[in-house]
Amino acid sequence: DVPNNTEIILGRENVLKEYINDKSYVSRSHAKIVSDGGNLYITNLSSTNFTYVNNERISSDTPALLKVDDEIGLGGCINNGNRQELAVYLVVREK
Repeated sequence: DVPNNTEIILGRENVLKEYINDKSYVSRSHAKIVSDGGNLYITNLSSTNFTYVNNERISSDTPALLKVDDEIGLGGCINNGNRQELAVYLVVREK
């Protein structure tokens, strides 16, 4: 469980930086995840490499609702069944 109103910034200079520092498609502050009312939402913060949920580019203006098993792509999407090597992919899991 994530406490309500928790905000997490994902990126090369934020959460997970030690794992994604060499992924050049990921911005320093790439995406924001917020918990609200028991739900998780993600917002794109990157103006160049974008954020994807289930291979669909999300808006920088409107938070996207995340569900269990959703795949987040930071800086990349799946093209012809292949993931981009310099992007990062995360899957939403239940605790």
